[in-house]
Amino acid sequence: MGSQAAVSSPLVGFTGSRSLRPQFSPLVGAVVQSVVRSGRGVAVGDAAGADAFVRARAVQCGVQPRVFRPQRQHRVSYRPFQQSPVTGRFRPAPVPVSRLAGPRPAAALAQRSAAMVRAVQQSGGRAGVVGFVSSPCPVHPRSGKRLVPSRSSVRCFGGFGSGTWSTLAFAVALGLPVVVFACGVSHRVALPSHWGGIWVATGLGGPWVKAQRFVPCRRAQVGVPFSQPWQA
Repeated sequence: MGSQAAVSSPLVGFTGSRSLRPQFSPLVGAVVQSVVRSGRGVAVGDAAGADAFVRARAVQCGVQPRVFRPQRQHRVSYRPFQQSPVTGRFRPAPVPVSRLAGPRPAAALAQRSAAMVRAVQQSGGRAGVVGFVSSPCPVHPRSGKRLVPSRSSVRCFGGFGSGTWSTLAFAVALGLPVVVFACGVSHRVALPSHWGGIWVATGLGGPWVKAQRFVPCRRAQVGVPFSQPWQA
């Protein structure tokens, strides 16, 4: 029922490539189903590709996902005069005409993704973020700097060209458990080694056997267990 996705439930956020190939839809669906069965809510964006696969499977599982959408800016234009259909005379038109600004700017998309991560963090214990990546962790196309986790969303979403990886970096910085599925690229190539932690197998069966989870160095060194919100 839709109540399974109550706002008060811990959330697992999903992020992934907008161009994720349909062949990975069954994998995404299996992961979403596993999360739903564990009693968690589903948080996701409104994009095509991985987001669309997540939304569709959540609904099939009887859960209404919490969908995050960018706040689109409006342009306001004024018609200075309006012709009367009766007299034919022109008179001032006091009511502005508002329309959407067109393509969604990168800043709005970044704010949407950052808002999802914050909502997941605030949803309670055993929350987490799952990513479906189809490319390696990026470097900045102009500065050449590598994307690294930061509690500043501006730094994470600083023009690296991958909203998925920026979302994951922000989630790591906020201390959320993060799991990554490499789709069409090997984990060895895709996963960053400079994030201050290690990538290890989830230790779970089912679709999770194909994923890697991030463990911060401070936890890995002392053997502190890291919660797995996707585990029933």
